Amino acid sequence: MPLRMKKTSATSEFKDFVKQVSGPAGLKVVNSIGDGATDETIEKNTRLKLSEIRSLLNLLQNYGAVEYNREKNMTTGWFTYTWRINASRALQKKLSNTRNEYLQLCRETADEGAGVYKCPEGCVRLPFEHAFENKFACPKCSRKLKNTDGSKELESLQSKLSALENIIASQLRN
Repeated sequence: MPLRMKKTSATSEFKDFVKQVSGPAGLKVVNSIGDGATDETIEKNTRLKLSEIRSLLNLLQNYGAVEYNREKNMTTGWFTYTWRINASRALQKKLSNTRNEYLQLCRETADEGAGVYKCPEGCVRLPFEHAFENKFACPKCSRKLKNTDGSKELESLQSKLSALENIIASQLRN
């Protein structure tokens, strides 16, 4: 299901995403790519070290923000990589990551609601099911686990869930 967004909000949201995952240097690299650029062209435009540029490009590729085309120079045998921006794939990956975070928080919220047991030494914090499986003993130090009031944690998790719901809804609207 392709993510459809207005061009202006996608550009702004994409740049925010790039800055979040790779910092200002990554944003500088993305801005210098334009319709396509090699590592060396990006180096000239950004004045960053080539090793830093390549590291940032690989990071951005892992997040789906950029992609490359590889061509071999038949005379030298060297490969030339031409990098391009892929904003829609990056934003789809961002949405997917947000959904996964949301689902993880849902599981944690369910665990908090069922009861949480904590090691007095602070080794672990386990939901009821795992505490029961361990006979209410800490799996690390074997001390007896204590039932804790998870109401504050539950409230915090529900607040985070609400914020993620709003983010997901706004991403789907755009």
